[in-house]
Amino acid sequence: MSPTALEIQDICDYICDILRDSIPNLRTCSLISPVFTPSAQRHIFREIDFLYPNDAFETPAIAVMIQMARRLGSILAQSPYLIRFIRSLSVVLDQQVLAHLIDIQFTHLDSLTLEGPNGGKSPLLEELTTLGAHWVAYPTLRELNLMSIIFADMRSLSALFSGCTSPFELVTLDDVMVVGFSSLPIIAPPESGILKPIWTKALSITYYSLDEREVGWLIDPLCPLDVSTLQEMHIWTEATTTIVNLMRSVRLSLHTLRIDAMSVTRSFRLADFPGLTTIEVAGGLGGSDAISTLLASIGTTVTRLQNVTVRISVLGTPNDNSLRRLDSVVADLDAPALAAVHVRISRARVLSVYTEENFIERMQGLRALFPKLSPRGYLRLTYISDGIEGEL
Repeated sequence: MSPTALEIQDICDYICDILRDSIPNLRTCSLISPVFTPSAQRHIFREIDFLYPNDAFETPAIAVMIQMARRLGSILAQSPYLIRFIRSLSVVLDQQVLAHLIDIQFTHLDSLTLEGPNGGKSPLLEELTTLGAHWVAYPTLRELNLMSIIFADMRSLSALFSGCTSPFELVTLDDVMVVGFSSLPIIAPPESGILKPIWTKALSITYYSLDEREVGWLIDPLCPLDVSTLQEMHIWTEATTTIVNLMRSVRLSLHTLRIDAMSVTRSFRLADFPGLTTIEVAGGLGGSDAISTLLASIGTTVTRLQNVTVRISVLGTPNDNSLRRLDSVVADLDAPALAAVHVRISRARVLSVYTEENFIERMQGLRALFPKLSPRGYLRLTYISDGIEGEL
């Protein structure tokens, strides 16, 4: 290698080291400009992301993704050994993007995210469903995230899982809709050709438009996912009647629940889920009253509870009385196996009335608001400001 070439490579290495913590920038840099590939390959090939940037569905954004997909296909064709490093693939279901990726055999893929075209504004075309099914069928796949996808009917949904035989550790439904679903029970005829549903360990549901995107299809006989023995549920949307009924149907197998306390009604009780060992509850801005009310509903039946995590976001100073109530509620739980309580308070970056320095300073006295839990040795307090987490 000539001195000039060596100098250029050193510069590339330096730039890639700087960009290491900004994977999208590093990936764009290395996929568009071949000179960066040798320096960046150890950083970028674990996670591949071809999703719409910041909900930008316009032509320039798609053109960049097509260029990157073409470049990735070229790199992997020349250096197929790099495929074994790829563990996570996130891709928009766009015909032109997929054309450069569909022939790649992602033999070590364990996480897949599929995003609907145009932000999920129209039903997924059959040919795109077929292309997506190609990846969903990988036997190594353990986590599947479906984003902004509209399926024309239950059979279209089933087609996505037509070649799938391995169970899922986690399935995330982020704004997924089945247009032809009816809330009326359906009996699948013997000749329907529906394969055995795929067992799913954990299910995450988020960002649903309640008037259109209900999830009753999850318990429909034609659903390709077996959610009858869920062990984990993450509910980051309004806990509608359908969702609550689904939760209650797996009450005996469910051991981990992550939920927004602001999304449940007062009739919702954690006491209905006696098998819970881990609970994570998010609350509203500034206070933890909704969280305390929900945790108080544990009663005397959730005796296996071991871990409680509370997430609070604040605009300014946390509500002291609200946090003192949280301390009392958790300390008084009838949970003999409780071994860890984690309270995480984050500063709302956009609307916060305090600077980062003011916020961190005000957090220093937080432990004094937990006089009952602090002496027990299992309380962990952390704050998050501008994405950086600190211990208290």
